[in-house]
Amino acid sequence: MLQGSTHLRLRASLSRWLSDYLSLPFESKMLAGTDNRKMRPEYRQSKIDPAKLKKPELAPEHVARIEDGLKRAGYE
Repeated sequence: MLQGSTHLRLRASLSRWLSDYLSLPFESKMLAGTDNRKMRPEYRQSKIDPAKLKKPELAPEHVARIEDGLKRAGYE
């Protein structure tokens, strides 16, 4: 499991890379994640939830519905 500070550094690095890749300016506000007053309160989070770092298990019928799209996106 990643520690919060390690995860934040990785998140910052990935956000900068993704911003550069998309030719968008990086803003530190991007690291605030879902702690945004414009979002519905039930979706906001002010901190990293370690439980969400886990890969979700999907039912086989759900995987079958998105399998082609996942393969096109480079997932195996």
